[in-house]
Amino acid sequence: MDFIITTLGGLLPNIPLYIIWITGIVLATNLRRSDGRITAFAAGGLMLVLANNLCLSVVNANLPLWLSNSGGSVANLSFVYGLTSVMNACIASVAWILILLAIFTGRD
Repeated sequence: MDFIITTLGGLLPNIPLYIIWITGIVLATNLRRSDGRITAFAAGGLMLVLANNLCLSVVNANLPLWLSNSGGSVANLSFVYGLTSVMNACIASVAWILILLAIFTGRD
């Protein structure tokens, strides 16, 4: 039960962002026939941002619970939060590169 409550606590604040990203993915997918590669970059970038945020929200919300159940220390918690931050930055960078390619790549 703790997992469900903490997971919802991590996901609920981001619902407006999820709605915007899903709307962008749907729009890009519907426009794919006319703009092909550009909308594929946009949809790919938005899907990556969405998946990254969903995973990060679940991990960050539940990490203290997981580590306390396994006997982890505050140092372990800090180290794992640092790792998740680095992974988040790398994944978000790739997603934003795709989104920027979609915006600034010339249209045929």
